[in-house]
Amino acid sequence: MYQTYRWLAGLVVFWLAAFNGAQADNTETTSAFLSDSKVSANIRLRYEHASDDIANDAEALTLRSSLAWQTGPISNNRALTGFMELESTIAIGGADYTDGESDRDTVLIADPPATEFNQLYFSYESPKGWQSKVGRQSISFGDERFVGAVSFRQNHQSFDAISFSRENSDSWSQHYAYVANVNRIFGDESIDRPAGQLGDHKQNSHLFNTTYNGWSAGELEAYAYLIRNQDFQRASTDTHGIRFHGSSRPKRITYLYTGEFARQYSNDENPKNYIANYWRVSGGVSYRRISVQLTQERLGSDNNAGFITPFATVHRFQGWADKFAALTPDEGLVANFVTVAGRWPGFRYRIQYHDFDTDSGSRNVGREFGLHLQHRFKKNYLLELKYADYRAGEGTLQLGGFDTDTRRLFLTVSGKFGEG
Repeated sequence: MYQTYRWLAGLVVFWLAAFNGAQADNTETTSAFLSDSKVSANIRLRYEHASDDIANDAEALTLRSSLAWQTGPISNNRALTGFMELESTIAIGGADYTDGESDRDTVLIADPPATEFNQLYFSYESPKGWQSKVGRQSISFGDERFVGAVSFRQNHQSFDAISFSRENSDSWSQHYAYVANVNRIFGDESIDRPAGQLGDHKQNSHLFNTTYNGWSAGELEAYAYLIRNQDFQRASTDTHGIRFHGSSRPKRITYLYTGEFARQYSNDENPKNYIANYWRVSGGVSYRRISVQLTQERLGSDNNAGFITPFATVHRFQGWADKFAALTPDEGLVANFVTVAGRWPGFRYRIQYHDFDTDSGSRNVGREFGLHLQHRFKKNYLLELKYADYRAGEGTLQLGGFDTDTRRLFLTVSGKFGEG
């Protein structure tokens, strides 16, 4: 509870500093501080069922609620504002499942009951176009393959950081963040756990990301993520990479493409000593309301260590059964998958099939089928069904943790309200 109380105290200081700062300027600024404020709320009710061949089946009915407040200008130059987002997850009927904070002899469902501040920061926009944020904040770069909010889970990932960003008329955008702590999906109360399941990872990390979107063919992204993790040294890595993605529509068919390469070095704090490469190549077509894409993603290995992405929204890329959410196998991982997506009025669907092999030795790890259906109604409400079925391959006999068949079913209804 210490973390929650600390951020409750932070909110009080936030309120007093912001409101008193506005009052100290003049009455007009005080009025704008309140009248230009925006309040929004989100709710998400989810039932998840998970089963595998070893642990007992897990069932969780959880409700996530969040309340966000974007202040108006705090100072008379209108450049300084504040933002806070309080989130709460409750387990309806009791938390009788392994949630990452507590083991209850079931399959893991990483949605522990928790109440905490997901975001709490001050933001300053300079006259030259730079924006800076100080405090707890959400950080997502690109498609979140390396840095993201993991927003599929009920407790989102956020960062205690100082960040700077700029987007200008020349189609360039630059981002930098110094990260002191990562608030992970397991929540602030997960403190006496294995390092990979801790709720917080103390950091001394630097994140750089630059994009250029001035070409009609697509966007170029370059990045350097220099991670120093003080609580989980295996995640201490230096990763440099480049990605190009876009689409082209010469006639009625749209062609989709992505190419990405990154190289990862273990740094001095990592117990492993390796240099590993990452590749992603994707191509597809879209016609009217349907698209088909073929992708190969390769997380390489070296010296018995696999390429890892500790800040990523892994659920989006490596299968919805979350078999690889914790860590890449030491032998690396190659995923070949096909995705079929489409829509019709009020509905969207996505079907995907993964085939997984090790990078070193090319052993079959497993395969996974996934189905995702969405129905939006009354504009602000979303109903979702998601199902994943992972079947382990013969090559997993010597890969601990990946040798069990796993199935997950998600039923979700969510709604958003307000101006945010």
